[in-house]
Amino acid sequence: MKNKTILLTGASGFLGYHFAKTLLAMGAKVVGIKRKNSSLWRYSDIKSDNLEFYDIEDLEKAFSDNAPECVIHTACSYGRNGESLVELMSANVMFGLEVFEMALSHKIQTFFNTDTLLGENINNYALSKKQFSDWLKRNSSSMQIFNMKIEHMYGQKDDNKKFISWFINELINNVDKIDLTSCEQKRDFIFVDDVVNAYLAVFENKEKFGKFAEFDVGTGEQIVLKEFLLEIYTQCKAKFNFDTILKFGAKQMRKNEAMEIIENVEPLKSLGWKPVNNYKNNISVMIDEIGGGDLLTYNLISQLDIKAA
Repeated sequence: MKNKTILLTGASGFLGYHFAKTLLAMGAKVVGIKRKNSSLWRYSDIKSDNLEFYDIEDLEKAFSDNAPECVIHTACSYGRNGESLVELMSANVMFGLEVFEMALSHKIQTFFNTDTLLGENINNYALSKKQFSDWLKRNSSSMQIFNMKIEHMYGQKDDNKKFISWFINELINNVDKIDLTSCEQKRDFIFVDDVVNAYLAVFENKEKFGKFAEFDVGTGEQIVLKEFLLEIYTQCKAKFNFDTILKFGAKQMRKNEAMEIIENVEPLKSLGWKPVNNYKNNISVMIDEIGGGDLLTYNLISQLDIKAA
């Protein structure tokens, strides 16, 4: 990636920040696309002349000013803030198509899309992501497209509305109880650094693939959700004084919940990529970040972050 120019959508978000940080360290120029009102609080530790942000209204200018060689599309809406169906489709399909068509008109060589391993029948977010990936597959004759399907990603500087960060916050804040489902479903929890490295491994081997290729992005090892949460609980309990009770089975699972994720990470591993992060160590890192320093400030700042679309 050294000396390459990468256009990155969703730059203010969790995954976007980790991409920018890694790409800059590799010597790339990063052109970040964000919403006008998106907070850049995650970037307080980054100072670089090779990082430039554009609002989505200036998307054409971002392309024409910088002539990127690759687009990494991470922008999305999860629908957690009461977005309407129209707003969800606008963020996850229509904006993606706008970026894609702009990339086509500027003759971009490589386009990475960030997809999900969730089945399309799980929720409206998963359906919208599936619809966009179908559009890409149908229109992949003029550009090399990689569709990266991620399982449960987590890590430092995540949005505190995301489940793992939210759960840690609840424990540290000593809430009375946390109502949960039975949490018997299995999930493949993958640390964000491993996700970024998976994209980079594909980019480094892009000559091996045709115009469209899909990759499942996970560790290949699925953990029962309850086991994962109890590990967080145990580590938090060792560091903080709280009396929170976990009420497993207090909530019903969502409709069409998948009890196990169907995935195949062998194609990624065949490129020499492998996840290097251990989930118990990763949990400790997240707890130290969220629980260290001024927890209230962390919560307030992260609430200001609006995922770019």
